[in-house]
Amino acid sequence: MTKQANGKAGSARKRRVTVRRKIEAVHRVIRGEPLERAARILEVNAADLGRWQETYNKGVLAALETPDDQPYVDKDEEIKRLRTELNELNTASDLLDKKIKRLEASDSFRHRNPRR
Repeated sequence: MTKQANGKAGSARKRRVTVRRKIEAVHRVIRGEPLERAARILEVNAADLGRWQETYNKGVLAALETPDDQPYVDKDEEIKRLRTELNELNTASDLLDKKIKRLEASDSFRHRNPRR
């Protein structure tokens, strides 16, 4: 460890911790390792580790509270379905644009009295 200008021990610059490393740290605490010890070994702030654990627990609870009757949606299939729907809508829009242009180009449309 290096000493900072204010005299406190610690790294001169706070390292960014990956999600994987956060999960591994939380799992250590869940398996029974004291939070302060795990934080010291992993060289992270104990308060940060406590916050990661709370966030992890909330996520797990939210996942377990999700009703099982919600249908599973395959993301790839949903993307494929939405792309197909988008293509159909674009085709319909193109056809309508062509029809509007044809109607605007016809003489009967130009000579109509707009006040009728």
